[in-house]
Amino acid sequence: MLAVLIASLLLTPILTTAEYANGTQRLQAVSFIAERSMYILAVAQENGKYVGVPSVLTVKVTRGSGMVYVSAMPLSEVDIQASARIAAVIASYIAGTNYFSYDYFISIKANTTIVGGPSAGAAMTVALVAALLGKPINKSVVITGMILPDGTIGAVGGIPEKLDAAAEVGAKVMLIPLGQAESLSLASGKYVNVVELGRRKGIKVVEVATVYDALKWFGINVSRPTPGEYTLPESVVGIVKSWASKFKNSYLSTREQLLELLKKLPEGSDDIKKFLSDAEKYASRGEQDVSADMYYSAASDYFVASINANAALWLAKIKIGRTSLSELISEARNKVSLARSKYEQLINTVGPEIDVSELAILTEVASRVAEAEENLNTLEEAQNKSLSTIVWDAVYVIWRAESALDWMRVIESVGKSGMLVRLDNVREAATVLIYYARTSASYIESLTGFVGASSILQSVEKAERYLTTDIFMALALATRLVAQITSTLDSVFTKNVSTITKVLRNESLVAIATCIKSGFTPISALAYVERGDSMRGYSYAEAIYFYELALVTTRGYLIIASQESPAQTVQPVTPTTTQAKSTYTSSASIYLSTAWLMVVYALVIALSAAVVFIVVSALTKVK
Repeated sequence: MLAVLIASLLLTPILTTAEYANGTQRLQAVSFIAERSMYILAVAQENGKYVGVPSVLTVKVTRGSGMVYVSAMPLSEVDIQASARIAAVIASYIAGTNYFSYDYFISIKANTTIVGGPSAGAAMTVALVAALLGKPINKSVVITGMILPDGTIGAVGGIPEKLDAAAEVGAKVMLIPLGQAESLSLASGKYVNVVELGRRKGIKVVEVATVYDALKWFGINVSRPTPGEYTLPESVVGIVKSWASKFKNSYLSTREQLLELLKKLPEGSDDIKKFLSDAEKYASRGEQDVSADMYYSAASDYFVASINANAALWLAKIKIGRTSLSELISEARNKVSLARSKYEQLINTVGPEIDVSELAILTEVASRVAEAEENLNTLEEAQNKSLSTIVWDAVYVIWRAESALDWMRVIESVGKSGMLVRLDNVREAATVLIYYARTSASYIESLTGFVGASSILQSVEKAERYLTTDIFMALALATRLVAQITSTLDSVFTKNVSTITKVLRNESLVAIATCIKSGFTPISALAYVERGDSMRGYSYAEAIYFYELALVTTRGYLIIASQESPAQTVQPVTPTTTQAKSTYTSSASIYLSTAWLMVVYALVIALSAAVVFIVVSALTKVK
């Protein structure tokens, strides 16, 4: 009861009659540019059973500053705020509008508490695109699916149950995420062919991979640049070749020393031989990459080869007494200190705005410095780890810091795009992605019992700390978290991973084409597509991760550059006014100015604390 009381207080602003009337009048004065409504599909529990229920989604758009307001009645069991934010961001990108020029109001009304709020993300995106472009929505089509930050539609649960909800509202077509034609029924616990089940219900079930695919079924066509086979600029290729050469030479010289030492080592050096074997495997991959003119991928493979070879050499020297573990850790600490010092020199030159080309490289540097520092901290606190594991980890820290220094040199070779990014927008983007990562990890865990969710949530906490100390590191870590989560969704839920890999590669190339047409050459995205191409021969999961990185970074940088995207060939239609004046209130909250809300919530928190004190005191007396 106490928890319920506190929650209700936190969710309901305490207003005087005058304040309430004043707030309502201000909301009524809001002139919404456009409004769109559509049915969405959800799952509820009734009498202990899962059932599909239809809900009504309404979106409204007004001129504003990038605020997203959500009203869910009753409240969803899973937070939908993160999905709503991503939906607004992706919708503005697709519509070719500036995300920060509008405010977005999203309302979901259901007859019962729904499970799995994020599954409405794709529908939110479709409705917002329609509103921004002034297009009607085909009401005979419904969709279920998460909206991912790369613009693809992520897997969801309860699709067989949602078919019943689709039939209830008379839908003719139901769109589901790619790879979920065979879906688990929450009611029976068995997999069901939902295409066949839909046919029996008179509904055509169609798999869609991206929001663009879904929009066509709703009668909204948006043209995009034709993807091309782009490569790294020559100025950068030269730098990347030097990386590959450096790492290869390190591997070869280290291997030569190691082979001599192995003759002096006693039996039982399997850990050293394993490192050497791994080094040789990655060096062989590097040779193949060079033959294919894939120099960034070659540098990545030689990088891993060098780490393994050096780890083997350090381990061998420690075992025969030529050096010590403390000396290795000291070298790692010194290399990280150097990388941190050089990095701080870079960020200290950044003003309130930064060119998007420089931002893209700076976040690559930041991610490597942050990873080296985090791994060093873990290394120095290592307990119950084998000597070979600690040695490998220490060598990895050294080379990760070295790679940060390498990326710093790229900044000097990258031309400016002329697209400036406000640092406030960088922080906003990082905040949205971090929040998305937190809620999505919890959502995946609830659907699949995903064991990696706790690790992701730990990384989310690190990213949140960076928000107050280093926004570049915050954005870099948030981007990688999102890529990790989306690639996990793809790998867990999609049976035909080769198909989703092709889709993601194509989407990456389209995103790169969009950037280039905007005047921004996304160096890191080009490198990641190349790496994904190389990894397809070994691991689809790894390839998917790199394509996701390319997608999230390219679209993310364009969105936060605070300008309309010139890549869209369809000019946004001035949205028609569907409601000149409208109120947007809910039983949960009234949306007013930020300053006003802060005052209200301060009062709420104070009152909640008082209630807690009174109730706890009463309970103590009872005891």
